[in-house]
Amino acid sequence: MTGSVTFTASKADYIAAMRVHYLRQLRSRKFVVRMVTLGLGLWVAVTLVGFSLDGELISSAVIGLLSVMSGFAGLGIVIGGNALLLPRRAGRLYDQQKSIHRPSQFSWDETGTRWISETGDVRSPWTDYHRWTATKDVILLYLNDQFMHFVPRHVLGTACDDLIETVREAGVLPR
Repeated sequence: MTGSVTFTASKADYIAAMRVHYLRQLRSRKFVVRMVTLGLGLWVAVTLVGFSLDGELISSAVIGLLSVMSGFAGLGIVIGGNALLLPRRAGRLYDQQKSIHRPSQFSWDETGTRWISETGDVRSPWTDYHRWTATKDVILLYLNDQFMHFVPRHVLGTACDDLIETVREAGVLPR
């Protein structure tokens, strides 16, 4: 399976890729485990402090639970605020990164990918990719947890299914 497309990423394409990346991080197992660990640690700490001060285990546990819920509510506000600001921030980054304003040719086959533009020619074997994800707007191919190549789905047309099948056959882990 092989394919090739030439495209110039728009600001909307870049914002869509950054949105998918942000949401992927929030849904990651690592983030969930850290939040559960933080919540349990906070609950135990507040419960122990409350119990040592007033000797009431049940009321201390309830206060600990309310503290955890308050903390997560605050975290939700921060996460929501970041999500609301993401289009503005990603748009600014797009404006600054002039190299993605130029046409790029993206091609793939069973050995990997190739990106050709005015500024370079990069070949990446499938083994270089850490993960991938596909949404209705974009396909992200991760080289690490923070750096990825993105291809807007609208530029792929009918080749989209071919690219996804090639990535799957190459053994790159999904999500």
